[in-house]
Amino acid sequence: MVSLKIGNNLLHEIDLVIFDKDGTLIELNQYWVKVTFMRAETIAHYFTLNEENVQTLASVMGVDTITHRLKECGPVGVKKREDVMKAAEDYLLSLGYNNPRDLCTVAFEEVDQISLSIFDKIVHAIPGSERVLMDLHANGCKIAIATSDRTARARLAMEHLNFLQYIDIIVGADCIVSPKPDPEIVFFILEKLNCNPRNTVVVGDTDVDMELGIRSGVRASIGVFSGTALKEVLIQKTPYVLNNIGLIEVGK
Repeated sequence: MVSLKIGNNLLHEIDLVIFDKDGTLIELNQYWVKVTFMRAETIAHYFTLNEENVQTLASVMGVDTITHRLKECGPVGVKKREDVMKAAEDYLLSLGYNNPRDLCTVAFEEVDQISLSIFDKIVHAIPGSERVLMDLHANGCKIAIATSDRTARARLAMEHLNFLQYIDIIVGADCIVSPKPDPEIVFFILEKLNCNPRNTVVVGDTDVDMELGIRSGVRASIGVFSGTALKEVLIQKTPYVLNNIGLIEVGK
């Protein structure tokens, strides 16, 4: 078990840390803004849409097209893949296209393959994240990833950053029925790793992650401001808040 120092607060006897991926372990905006625009452009190609439509598609999927940052409410970066795709489908339906799901699915899958070839340009670790994972692992603490991304894509991102060596399990939205903040994903991890929720913490960058920790009954939720949520939002859910996970101190 380890102790975690979060600012002036200490959490003792922790044997499992469950991390969100996007905005917590990896830089959020560069990754998902690029992927979302690629999705919008690919959909536009299939439906013969113009640049204005591309911008609107990116917007409804969750990108602020003025600032080129993700919207706090998502859906991209916050909700599961199906919700992001549905936002695109709903926009296409509003334009008069019937049954756009099949082509949207093809477009998303195509972007999945293309994005793999540019991981080095779009997947970047939050500063200090590797040190925290290394310290937890070296001190015998188990590490899990609970993400709204697909498990396979999350694994590829962790592999690209050379983080897999520290991680005990990665669970994506495709492994569960109910998305965050439903506690199903935490219960799944606890069962697989045979851990007690009272010796577990959840670390994430959104109020959804904080609510996930609350609903699952773990010891604490730790909020970081390296993603989409503002400090004012996270501190309403938890007293354990930091700028990023690189500021978590690990001890025995």
